[in-house]
Amino acid sequence: MRIATIATLAILAFAAPATPSAAGEALDPGSQAADTIDHVAVVDIDDLPAAARAQVDAAVAQTSQEEMQALRNSIDATPAMTSALAARGLRSWQVVAVNVDSAGRLILITRSEI
Repeated sequence: MRIATIATLAILAFAAPATPSAAGEALDPGSQAADTIDHVAVVDIDDLPAAARAQVDAAVAQTSQEEMQALRNSIDATPAMTSALAARGLRSWQVVAVNVDSAGRLILITRSEI
């Protein structure tokens, strides 16, 4: 899965240096990077450290509605992502950013109130 708009951010203590994106090009399930995603995790933005929350908020502020909608459409088209969200009672409209770490974990960063 490919994320185009990239801001560097290490969002979780267990995550390696990462490449989160509030939005960007549509995630391409057929891309080479899709083969490296082996786990989808969902994290609420309120569970991130304050510095990470601020960085995610800054990236989101620079993201257009069209880019955000393209990201959410890509999430909806990817069963592993929709299943991970559904397991927590969430939907794609609650995703505000995406992160892929060097271990192949795709992290969907959500906000309960948008």
